[in-house]
Amino acid sequence: MKTLNVQSMAKSRQKGFTIIELIVVILLLGILTATALPRFIDVTDSAHDAVVDGVYGGLATGTALFRAQWVANGEPATAVTGFGDDTVFATTAGYPAGPTDATVGGDDCKDIFDLILQSGAPVVVDSGAITATGTIASGDVTDVSANADIVSVLDATANTCYYVYTGQFKTASSGSVPYITYNYNTGAVVLSATELTL
Repeated sequence: MKTLNVQSMAKSRQKGFTIIELIVVILLLGILTATALPRFIDVTDSAHDAVVDGVYGGLATGTALFRAQWVANGEPATAVTGFGDDTVFATTAGYPAGPTDATVGGDDCKDIFDLILQSGAPVVVDSGAITATGTIASGDVTDVSANADIVSVLDATANTCYYVYTGQFKTASSGSVPYITYNYNTGAVVLSATELTL
């Protein structure tokens, strides 16, 4: 009579992965990496695009809401009340002009940006005019550069504020940047189809 050796049977059943199984797993991981990696690389560019789109939408909506409040207040020649916590003056056409009077000038483009978007908006500075050879300071904490005049870069339109998005260049000094225009006589807010090369 034969006796079964249970221990020897258990040892013969314990096996690791075969070389073919390991190769298949490595190939599957390689395919997943090759598919997913490009999507993660583009996340930063997509995030910057989303910021620009958000700022554009916020400016357009805020400008329309401001004008609606101006009309609801009886088209006053003084500051518009009921729009946020700050004093905001309107142009004669009823669009945001800044915190001091109905005339836009100086650093009013920066103030208009802050007043329309209110809290949570990207950091904006008044940089005056920028030139085609201008550069953005490396490590700058600014997200948006407000400009009342950029004739040296493109054909500036009268009565227009330019908001140049510089957030992607906090560690670099030059490149192509998108910009938004705000015409304070017509209230038109436009995201430019072209970019500025700095």
